[in-house]
Amino acid sequence: MWKSQPCPRAPSWVRCSAPWRAESETFVQSAEPEACQQARLSDAHGNAVGARGAVAAPQEGAQATHGPDPVEASGRLTAERLPRSYRITRATELRALMSQGKRRRTDHLDLFTRPSPVGHSRLAVVVPRYAHNAVRRNQLRRRLREIARRLVLPSVPAPTDIGVRARAAAYEAPFETLREEIVGALCPC
Repeated sequence: MWKSQPCPRAPSWVRCSAPWRAESETFVQSAEPEACQQARLSDAHGNAVGARGAVAAPQEGAQATHGPDPVEASGRLTAERLPRSYRITRATELRALMSQGKRRRTDHLDLFTRPSPVGHSRLAVVVPRYAHNAVRRNQLRRRLREIARRLVLPSVPAPTDIGVRARAAAYEAPFETLREEIVGALCPC
């Protein structure tokens, strides 16, 4: 309870005994489990002991509030992203793209294309492990998705499903090399 917020109900005085003291007084609010319920005990000399005007400790663990910190951004820092409807997420669609689609091979990538059954182009990015950790895989996946999102999807004339599969050498390739291979193979320039 904050100092500026009065309790909505009047307190009731209750007498209770503690095994280590003869008798002590307890200030107990009504049976509401709200923030204004605080205990005030008096010690053996009659002096009030307890939280008067105390500030709640910051919560940690399961009791912590689940909202963002006031210094954190409340949403995404950028509105640019690949919408879910522009991704190929189903395994059956991905298998059909890789088995029935046209394949182009580069030094670092396998690129698959096929006419899209929906009204717009879609993208799938596949990055196998190849003995690399999750950080390296996610970094490569973000690079390939960003290249395709910014440069390939806007320039494809007809609705096309595009699959980009990284080969083992793609982990060591610089961003510029990956960009040149994807744009050179998929853009009708």
